[in-house]
Amino acid sequence: MEAGRTTSTPRPRRPPSGGADRRHRLTHRLVPELSASARARTPFDSFRAAYDQAAATATATRIKVGGAHDPSGGTVSVPVTVRTRIFGTIRGQVKLPFSGSGDTARVDWRPNLTFPGVDRGEALQRATQLPTRATLLARDRQVLAKGDDRATDLPGIAPDIVGELGPIPPDQALQLRGLGYPDDARVGISGLERALQTQLAGRPGGTLSVGARILGRSVARAAPPVVTTIDPKLERSAVNNLGGLNGGVAVIRPATGDVLALAGLAYSATGPPGSTFKLVTTTAALEAHKIRLSDTFPVESAALLSGVRLSNANGESCGGTFVEAFAESCNSVFAPLGVKVGKQKLVQVAERYGFNEQPAIPGAAVSEMPQPSDIGDDLDLGSTAIGQGKVLASPLEMVSIAATIGNHGLRVKPHLLLGEGVQRARVTTPQVAATLRKLMIGVVKFGTGTAAGRERADRRRRRSPTTSWRRRWGSN
Repeated sequence: MEAGRTTSTPRPRRPPSGGADRRHRLTHRLVPELSASARARTPFDSFRAAYDQAAATATATRIKVGGAHDPSGGTVSVPVTVRTRIFGTIRGQVKLPFSGSGDTARVDWRPNLTFPGVDRGEALQRATQLPTRATLLARDRQVLAKGDDRATDLPGIAPDIVGELGPIPPDQALQLRGLGYPDDARVGISGLERALQTQLAGRPGGTLSVGARILGRSVARAAPPVVTTIDPKLERSAVNNLGGLNGGVAVIRPATGDVLALAGLAYSATGPPGSTFKLVTTTAALEAHKIRLSDTFPVESAALLSGVRLSNANGESCGGTFVEAFAESCNSVFAPLGVKVGKQKLVQVAERYGFNEQPAIPGAAVSEMPQPSDIGDDLDLGSTAIGQGKVLASPLEMVSIAATIGNHGLRVKPHLLLGEGVQRARVTTPQVAATLRKLMIGVVKFGTGTAAGRERADRRRRRSPTTSWRRRWGSN
């Protein structure tokens, strides 16, 4: 025994600082040092949840624990510094009571020990509020939504693109509490309001307290107006052309990734992409040298895979050169081609185009491509190659594929904020992209997309370099 210090009493280990993962590692390390009564009172899940709740209440971003003081009166004081998002830096002591001595000494843990300056029987509390939600603007600075009532200058299109506000979804409650949102806050639950929630909400303000003691305070700050990439004219056209069908329309600018229009289920839902997926299959076939444009195929109404006939749309017959088969969207050519390409290559190329990847736009659905191990026999692989089977895609994903081809094989991730930095990734070679572009032009000149060819001619006259995609679920 040293004067003023009991050397046999264990001191709390110094934990790493910052982040939920580090906080969880700390709780795991503390458990063996808890007294039997503390363990009996508090199951481990509740113990960890108490620290998570305290950090969320304080909006903690980093926690620094100092060296323990000498034991006194059955407690060990530990200095703790907590950096928070909205309440500044808070410093205080956590007084750890212990029972026993020597190697048997253990912490008699209580819920108040999750935050500095909170005594036994007290609880950490806060009162926060959000500022007025920021104004949402189209790319031409017309108002899409403004003020608490979300008034708009564009009533003809705003209901289709802006989305709604609502209560915090249960799966976001802890996360948003950690950002300082009050529990009864209304947040974006659909459309642009959801996708741009972080930019629109501003910074919460309020007080953090224990009883009558104020530990920290801040003033709510509204965010500046948020300028989106949405083009009102194109948005109106997308809404009108979709005509209330169960599907979606997406329009983006290939070079920048600017999303110019979204209508219907453009990015929030997925469905079988059907023949539009043949762009992926053709990319894989060209890269693997499984096809040449001059290759010819018999005119047939179906292909036989695994003993089963896989038919063309409406039982039609098609074939000829690969250019012609692509223009006519021949399942009888593309299903066997998928088998030649193979599962691994087909999945690899699909994932380069963005399948199985979390989109950068919040609220956007993940487009799904089954893994090679989940693709069965030749019939299953052939069905996958024509966009059926287990393949699911959003219209935004498919327009992104078309835009990548138009952008010489460089994929630019779609985004909704005007002026946002461009993220590019090489998907395929410029040579393969040029071949695909030639094939796609054939579709609108003499294939299944001649109506789109007329629309494309009109757009060229207007000199608007965009890529659009309309998808009606269930079409092929």
